[in-house]
Amino acid sequence: MRTKALLTLSIIEVLLFGLYVYSLYPLPMTCAEAEDGAYVKIEGFVESTSENSFVINDGTGRVIVLGATFPKGNGVIAEGKVFVRSGTKFLNCDKAEVVAEDGIAVTLKNLAENPNKYAGEIIEVSGRVERASSNWFTLEDDGFEITVLSNTRPDKSAKVKGCFFYDPMDLRYKIRAVDVYAL
Repeated sequence: MRTKALLTLSIIEVLLFGLYVYSLYPLPMTCAEAEDGAYVKIEGFVESTSENSFVINDGTGRVIVLGATFPKGNGVIAEGKVFVRSGTKFLNCDKAEVVAEDGIAVTLKNLAENPNKYAGEIIEVSGRVERASSNWFTLEDDGFEITVLSNTRPDKSAKVKGCFFYDPMDLRYKIRAVDVYAL
């Protein structure tokens, strides 16, 4: 009986140790899910950069990553501990790596036919500018259109590089532009 009790205790200890070790690994999260104090791994694209930090955007939000820098537009994975100050999320970077330097060239038709394939990816797409405002414009090609979030307003035609994402606020896919080139 004593051996059975010791064996049961050993199994519980092993399970608890396993849970402890698992808790040390970063959890893959979106920018929106990252909470104060969590050790996370976030994948997105570099929206802007400065001397020793960059802003990562995964289509759900933004996090300022401290302690690393990458060129604007690169797809990256960053891991570290999140902290929040005045409503802004920061990540003290322990590890970061580039996972994509170029956007995936697609058409608006490709995006419309298989949006889940490209959601969260850095893409490049071209089309005619139909409507525009101060922080967005609509790109159209072959009967398909998409809203591009950007402070740049091209005149007639444009090539856009950015993160393709689903916006739950208006139930539509959009592109958060990194670069906009007039054609």
